[in-house]
Amino acid sequence: MDTNTTAAQNVVFVGGHSRIARLATPLLIEAGHQVHNIVRAPAQTAEIQQLGGTSVLMDLEEASPSDFVAAFDGADVIVFSATVDEPAVKLSINAARQTGVARYLLISSGAHPEEEAHLRDSGMNYTILRPGELVDGDVTGRITVTEDQPTERTSRNNVAAVIGHILATGAAVNETVSFFDGDTPLAEALA
Repeated sequence: MDTNTTAAQNVVFVGGHSRIARLATPLLIEAGHQVHNIVRAPAQTAEIQQLGGTSVLMDLEEASPSDFVAAFDGADVIVFSATVDEPAVKLSINAARQTGVARYLLISSGAHPEEEAHLRDSGMNYTILRPGELVDGDVTGRITVTEDQPTERTSRNNVAAVIGHILATGAAVNETVSFFDGDTPLAEALA
C-alpha cells in the first residue's frame, strides 16, 4: 500500500496493550483503519475490543518467526510499542519485511541503536519515533522536534496523535523523529 495516502489501512500494534497502543487504537479506528493489537494475556482482549480493536494473543518473548508472520499477514502498517528485548524487535522487523508490510513504525527510547539500525537496513519504509520521557497528559497536538533523544516530557496522548498523523498523511517516511511536548502543530513539525 502507498504510504502517502489517507486510505484505510490494516494496522498491527506489537505491544497492543501498551498505554500508547490503547490511546492510539480508537483514534485510528475513528480514522477508518482496522487495528489489530497483539496482547500477551487473554484478560487483555476485552479492553481491546471495547476500544474497537481486534486482539491477537502472542507472547512476544516466546514468539517464533512464524508466529510474527501469521500475526502480520495482511497488515499494511506495523507499530511496535512494546518494551521487550532486542530479539523480538528484530524478529518482528524480519516478519514484516517477509509479509510485505508497507510501513513500520518503531517507538524507541534510543537506548538500543542496533534495533533502529536493523529497521533502517530492512529496505522497508519506516519511521522511528523517539519521544521524550513518557507521561500521562492531554493531547495538545503540538510537539517540538529535536536532533537528539529528548529528556523533556512527552504525553502518551501526543505520541498517539503523532502515530495518527503519520498514518493519515504519510509523513516522516524513512526518518527518525525525536520529539517532546512543545508549541509546533503536528502538521508543521512533521512536514
